Amino acid sequence: MTEDIQEISDLSRDFFGNLYQTEGTQGMDSVLNTVPRKVSASMNAGLTKPYTEAEVKTALFQMYPMKALGPDGFPAHFFQRNWELCGQEVTESVIRIVRARQAWRLLQNPETLSAWILKAVYYPNTDLLNANLGAHPSQIWRSILEGRDTMQQGLVRRIGAGNRQELGMRIACRGMRLEG
Repeated sequence: MTEDIQEISDLSRDFFGNLYQTEGTQGMDSVLNTVPRKVSASMNAGLTKPYTEAEVKTALFQMYPMKALGPDGFPAHFFQRNWELCGQEVTESVIRIVRARQAWRLLQNPETLSAWILKAVYYPNTDLLNANLGAHPSQIWRSILEGRDTMQQGLVRRIGAGNRQELGMRIACRGMRLEG
């Protein structure tokens, strides 16, 4: 027990400074081997494979034809009926939008743990819109930047009353403007 302020300060600093430090990962394999697998290698391959035109078409054709208009004013029926004409373009647009989704989520939810980690690792001194690929990017980071680049093609910066900025997306498809 001590009443010396400097000694108490040093003990506190040492304790809390080392509290969250790693002590190594010895024996981690034995720990991980006891955790049951929920996703098999074949399931993971299916979950990570690229989307196909057939999957986009199946999803579109499962939509009720007149249920709701898209932001372009066209119902699903329009694209279903004209699939041979516009299917490839619709597929490419859908796939680009799916890839851009994660970047959009990072912009809209910068307070999430995943956003903090990505920022700390890949763009600590800038923002997502200006981040670079870097020297040793992970596949996740590559995918996010690919989506970010796609998203930036349709990103609109709206300035309100001067006290805040809102970000919105505009997607252009053969002269049709889709806003959301």
